[in-house]
Amino acid sequence: MAFDPSDLRNWMDDTVHLFIFRRQGITLRYASSTRDVTVGDHTYLAAQIERDAIRQTPERAKDTLKIRMAYLLSPSADEYPVTQALGDWWRPYIPSDSITVVCLSYKPGGIEPPSVEWMGWAVQPAYTDT
Repeated sequence: MAFDPSDLRNWMDDTVHLFIFRRQGITLRYASSTRDVTVGDHTYLAAQIERDAIRQTPERAKDTLKIRMAYLLSPSADEYPVTQALGDWWRPYIPSDSITVVCLSYKPGGIEPPSVEWMGWAVQPAYTDT
């Protein structure tokens, strides 16, 4: 595909980060956007989720990625975020089976499919105030 300088999508960064979390037979899909994103047969739910920039170094132990998402610890909350089901995988106990993560990058409105940017395992969550 040739680069068209008159196409505004080439100059505006409207990239959406997509996340796929898998545990046993369950798959949860989230998008860092304000609207649900449908790609092919899969729908990624709009969520308050973000990730750090991906770094690849010669030392594998430093190649970690921090993913932040909304999760409420309060049982009296009126409404829970869409990522509550994912956070429940670690509450009240850390799971003994592995949780895999696939991070993708996608440009809505473009013709290219999402590209995989990082794959790994979700290890240990860290909680803040709420």
